[in-house]
Amino acid sequence: MARTLGGWTLFVMIAASLVGGCSETLPLANLPGLARLPGKVLTQKEQEKAMIQMSEKAQTQPAEAIKEIEKSK
Repeated sequence: MARTLGGWTLFVMIAASLVGGCSETLPLANLPGLARLPGKVLTQKEQEKAMIQMSEKAQTQPAEAIKEIEKSK
């Protein structure tokens, strides 16, 4: 049992090193930093307005979806 466990441990270590080595060459390894995002940050009033709009949309969306389903029948 100990001999089999040692073999599996060695196998896992080798596999992990191969995968780790390959991950450095992937294009996703160089993701942009969050500090350089080009978007505009909303003010407190803009955030509140957006939240109200999303809340209203969440309340009306089920009824609109039902109407769309009925139209497609």
